[in-house]
Amino acid sequence: MNFTLIVTSYDRLLELERFFRSIACQNFAGKIEVTFVNQDAVRPDLCDILRAPIKITELQTGGRSPLSRARNLGLQKCLGDIVAFPDDDCWYEPKLLEKISAYFETNPGTDCICTNVYDPDRNLPYGKRPIGVKRTVSFSNVFKLGISVGIFV
Repeated sequence: MNFTLIVTSYDRLLELERFFRSIACQNFAGKIEVTFVNQDAVRPDLCDILRAPIKITELQTGGRSPLSRARNLGLQKCLGDIVAFPDDDCWYEPKLLEKISAYFETNPGTDCICTNVYDPDRNLPYGKRPIGVKRTVSFSNVFKLGISVGIFV
């Protein structure tokens, strides 16, 4: 399975660099492409600096856009089997994409995974969601359980 990660940013250069480094360090044999929607304040050479093992498609919004509009622009270009929406200030543990891919492969009836999102600064999961609890995602609870940075479709 291959991943498309749609990430947007306006002016978080240090955080964005950390995100790209975490993607470059993924222990994953499949293809990873990043669709980076640049909302105009990120220096243009950032993608060139961090490109190394990652395919990056950079899109411009033509000005600061709402997050949903920027992500929808990125969705028009995605090619991966699995699509995710990381925030520019997040980062992934080294085996995350490998684990997500393996879960989808061993559970072919699964269309969406909503992972926990953990804040290491506050030492808490986001949204006060309990760690280690598994629930089936459905139309009626996807907006209660999901945090966009932790959704894999």
